[in-house]
Amino acid sequence: MLKISISRLADIELIEDVEILSIDCALYTVRAIIQGQQYRVVDKRDKPYTKNSVEHIKKDLHNCNIKSLALVHQSAFDEMVGQPNRESSNAIRVPLSLR
Repeated sequence: MLKISISRLADIELIEDVEILSIDCALYTVRAIIQGQQYRVVDKRDKPYTKNSVEHIKKDLHNCNIKSLALVHQSAFDEMVGQPNRESSNAIRVPLSLR
């Protein structure tokens, strides 16, 4: 997967989609779609960009031109109740706004 720095996102003319991925109880990372390409967002040390709240991420994205923004949580409930593996994702996608 391609990488892009969080600081470079403001320089992009149009970011088609930004997904804030819930990866733990209070830990989030970001994935962006730019010109049809998927990017993992990294920090200035080239490490995955992570924050402890969605609001912190939204603050860092406030100068960006984003067409679609969403919080995405991959549910573990199927596994917890003994359901078989799914062929499709059971991710929960919640549309967000930067405002």
